[in-house]
Amino acid sequence: MQKTPIQKHHFYIPTIKDTHETFDIERFEKNEVRGEYIIKKDESQINQLNYGDPVCFQEQIYFTNSPFTIYKDYYQDGGLKLKVVLFPYGTEGTQKGVWYEYDQEENLVKKTNYDEGYAFTWDDILNYCVSNNIPITLGYQPTSTYNTSIERFYSKDFKKNIWKITYPDPTGVGTGKGFPLEVKILDGNTGK
Repeated sequence: MQKTPIQKHHFYIPTIKDTHETFDIERFEKNEVRGEYIIKKDESQINQLNYGDPVCFQEQIYFTNSPFTIYKDYYQDGGLKLKVVLFPYGTEGTQKGVWYEYDQEENLVKKTNYDEGYAFTWDDILNYCVSNNIPITLGYQPTSTYNTSIERFYSKDFKKNIWKITYPDPTGVGTGKGFPLEVKILDGNTGK
C-alpha cells in the first residue's frame, strides 16, 4: 500500500498574548445594528456583539486564510474577561494554544495551555487534512453548513489523547440515506 505524501498547509494560524485590552463601547454603540457591529478589513473580519443581562461584549476575529477564530469576552465596563483561539465548529470549538482569563480588576487569573499533551500539533493535523483532501473552512461563514470539525480529548477507549476529525464524505456514499460523514481518529502524540 502506497503512503500518501505529506503536503504542507498554507493557513494562517493566529496567536494571542496575555496583554490586557479594552472594548471600545463608545465606538460599538455608535455603529452597532441590532446588537452587532461588523468591521471588515482586507484579510480579516471582526464581529462585535453585545449580549446578556447585564449587557457584556464579545469580539470574534476571523481571517480569510485561517480556519481559526480569535474570541474575546469583555465585562460590561469593557474590561477583558477572556481571550482565546478556537477552531470553530457548530456552536462550539476546539481550544488552541494558551487561553487567558481576567478578573474585573484586569488581573490575569487563569492561563491554560490546551496544546499540552499533544506532540502531534495543530500544524501536523492541518497538514494531515490537506494531504488527505479533508476540506477545511476558512474565514467567516455567514451561513450554517456542515464544516469539518477537529476535536481533541483523552479517549477512555484508546487510553490516550486523540484527535478526532469529522468531515463531509466527498464520495457521496449514503446519499439519500442521511448526511454522509467520515471520521478519522489519530493518536495525539504520533498522528497514527
